[in-house]
Amino acid sequence: MKDNINIFTDEDTKNFIYSVMHLSSNDCLMPGHNRRETSRSLQDSGSRGHNNLWFFGQEVFSKSSLSGISQIAESRTWTRRILWILLFVSCILGFFYHATTYFSLYAAYPTTVDVRVENKGLLEFPELLLDLDVQTEEYIDDHKTPSVLIYVHDPRFYPDFDSEAVKARAGHFYSVGMRKTTTKLLPLPYQTNCTKYSAMPWANRNKGTLTPKMCTQECSRSLQLKACKCVSSNLTLVFEDSPCEGKKAFCAEDVEKNTMDYCRTLCRVPCE
Repeated sequence: MKDNINIFTDEDTKNFIYSVMHLSSNDCLMPGHNRRETSRSLQDSGSRGHNNLWFFGQEVFSKSSLSGISQIAESRTWTRRILWILLFVSCILGFFYHATTYFSLYAAYPTTVDVRVENKGLLEFPELLLDLDVQTEEYIDDHKTPSVLIYVHDPRFYPDFDSEAVKARAGHFYSVGMRKTTTKLLPLPYQTNCTKYSAMPWANRNKGTLTPKMCTQECSRSLQLKACKCVSSNLTLVFEDSPCEGKKAFCAEDVEKNTMDYCRTLCRVPCE
């Protein structure tokens, strides 16, 4: 390299080139110093980038419409910032708690019982007076007093003489009072889980509204007719179907006994 420098004739030019070469060699001999300066400059640039990101976040969140976030961003001390963070998190947790409680309550389909009692006062007596002639001379058994069954019911419902009828004997006076109670329930998914008797397969067969007992009888009747083509003697008092005889009588009795729980479950509490 020095030989190449000799081609320059000017002495000042040679001295300048020697000084440049000397500085370059010193830089090569001190690489650690240069690396430390480089790493320090990188750290300074990283810290400046971090600070710029922090200031940018503060500027953005301070303009937020949520008061909690804006207060966190604008707080000048970490104590106030932590307090606002705790308050904001508490509000968020409270919101989710109440929202979860509300939606779980909505999914449970709670029912409200609305009881309305209307008392229109006592009816003037006699509102309805029946004078029945039971024709006692037509009775063969003299040891029994002639009587009739009286059953007061809603015209939409079929009468159930076996359990709720009043036996009125001849020669007696009877006074019958009534009280009307209407109950309306809701089917699944509500907790009352009532049954719409109008949706039963045998509902079209009846013009009136079924009671739980009559619904159970209709259920047993349909199953007996399907399996045995006839009904048991218990149902012949209610329906006009032919009673089973011989081996079919055992068939009807077995079906009636085995399906009793099923029909009672099917004919649970009516919706109205």
